[in-house]
Amino acid sequence: MNRETLLKKYSKTAETPVDSEAIFRVLDGEASVKGMASKLAEMEGDFALGFALKNDPSRLFLIRNNERPLHVAYVPRLTALFWSSDHEHLEYALARNGLQGSVWAILEDHLYIADVRNFNSRSRMKKIPCAMKPYVGPGWTEDDFHCQRPPRFFSFDELQDFGLLDGAGMNERSKIPCAVCGVEFAAEELFYDDMSRRFMCEACSFDCLEQDSGKMGDLFQLSGV
Repeated sequence: MNRETLLKKYSKTAETPVDSEAIFRVLDGEASVKGMASKLAEMEGDFALGFALKNDPSRLFLIRNNERPLHVAYVPRLTALFWSSDHEHLEYALARNGLQGSVWAILEDHLYIADVRNFNSRSRMKKIPCAMKPYVGPGWTEDDFHCQRPPRFFSFDELQDFGLLDGAGMNERSKIPCAVCGVEFAAEELFYDDMSRRFMCEACSFDCLEQDSGKMGDLFQLSGV
């Protein structure tokens, strides 16, 4: 991110050890939506942001560029908006709590404004164009390139043993759809790929492994089989 340039331009002298802090330092004190959009458009990097103003907590601002995902779901029964970078995690969270709401991705390069005071049967979110610049690095060489690792699957029992399901309100009989074929299975019959963060049935998990560059054998092990 071009944080040093922007911090200097807007006279922000506080130390910002991470990029995300620099983003909000630059936005700090900006009350108008157009002013926010103008500053955000100057930023270079991979972004998916959600933030609210300290003196106006009723409005939520969401924005992403094409390098990062961001999904939302509005639940009319609760007049509440939920958001997450991961589409499937948001769907699972809603389904696990018996909530109805369509999950959709916000458009890239648009600043969305959700005002809870306007929520009713619809979220009535507004948006304005705001094109954020992608970060252009120095480029890749052959020495920098590393192949993506193959899928690695875990059984439900392994997820429980690792403590990864603590607080999730899920047990082995919970019904979860396979992320590939869409068929619902009991959680104990599914496998979780920690790379794609998806639950898959046994058949689809094998298909996924076979499609992974044809490299089977010692590169990975399908847990629980």
